[in-house]
Amino acid sequence: MIQHRFAPALAALVGLATGLAISNAAGEHSILSSVPTVSELTPTLPADPMPAFSNARMALAVREAQRMVEDGRPWEAWKELRPFVKNPEDAPEQAVLLAARAAAGWEGWTQVRRLLNGRDWLAQRAGGEGLFLLARAHEAKGDWSAAADGYRRYAKVRRAPRQPEAAARLGRALGRLNDPRAAADAYGEAAQALGREGDWLRVLQAEALAMAG
Repeated sequence: MIQHRFAPALAALVGLATGLAISNAAGEHSILSSVPTVSELTPTLPADPMPAFSNARMALAVREAQRMVEDGRPWEAWKELRPFVKNPEDAPEQAVLLAARAAAGWEGWTQVRRLLNGRDWLAQRAGGEGLFLLARAHEAKGDWSAAADGYRRYAKVRRAPRQPEAAARLGRALGRLNDPRAAADAYGEAAQALGREGDWLRVLQAEALAMAG
């Protein structure tokens, strides 16, 4: 039985299993190509305490956007918050993170990078969610080195709820960086975290080890 805190990661990773079923002939590339299609609308993370925003309009916008995100309406949430995060370095951290979560929901990875890049508080908020979203944004851009670094930083956050998915994505990034042995280690870590439900990740691990010779 998977621990409860890994359930969101398993739900996000399950899209890879479809690629696995047809991978025998196509090899690792075919399996890995399914990773970017994983849906990541709203991580089920404990919300940070709502701050006392000095701007009443912003406070109302944040509350409304939070409700929209929870209802599966990330684009509407993004439009609600956009006026308040034009200068993310001056906006409250909770508003910036919520805006990034909303942007990720409609795959607005350019906006996610703009909002989160260079922020020094990412590991301290919402179980490190900002680190994961930023790494995912780098991955979408094909910046594999930055993505790998981001997933490694996320893995260091204690009890980060999406660690299995982050480990699997780290494996993909390391494969693209021509480091199959390290990729195999990452896939093995993800498989171990998921237990029996992660057995298919052992195939990725084995293929990476074969590539490493």
